[in-house]
Amino acid sequence: MGLATLPMEVTKISEMSFENSKIVGREMIKGLRRAYTEGIVLGVGTDASVPYVPHYEFWKEVAYMLHYADMSPQLAIYMATLGNAQALEIAAETGSIEAGKSADLQVVSGNPLDDINVLGSVSKVLIRGHLIDKPRVKRIKTLDKSPIPEILEVPDE
Repeated sequence: MGLATLPMEVTKISEMSFENSKIVGREMIKGLRRAYTEGIVLGVGTDASVPYVPHYEFWKEVAYMLHYADMSPQLAIYMATLGNAQALEIAAETGSIEAGKSADLQVVSGNPLDDINVLGSVSKVLIRGHLIDKPRVKRIKTLDKSPIPEILEVPDE
């Protein structure tokens, strides 16, 4: 999505690459919508090795599911947590808050069921029960200084 939505001055790609990125992005969105409406089991992930898709912006993938597939915040969060764990066959270890599981949690500044964007404001992280207070990540400065990318508009079929 970054290549399709960020300004070309930031990404340094050609006009042709920018237009191609928008075409690919729109087709991915159409595929997501179709899979969701046809009841295909979905997981949430990123293309974190792709330029302008850093790991710390994983939460945006959840927000895209809400926007593009018109699903509830609760379902999108489920897909990113227990749904992913079930798909990877590790749900006995992680993916939900239950006794005996690995205690992998992130604490955010509000209720993501009310505003999914709070998933981007992580204040604490528990990894296998070990607290990381005020977690820090190495950020991509040019990406952080860029305007928030617009959402691709994709006509309904």
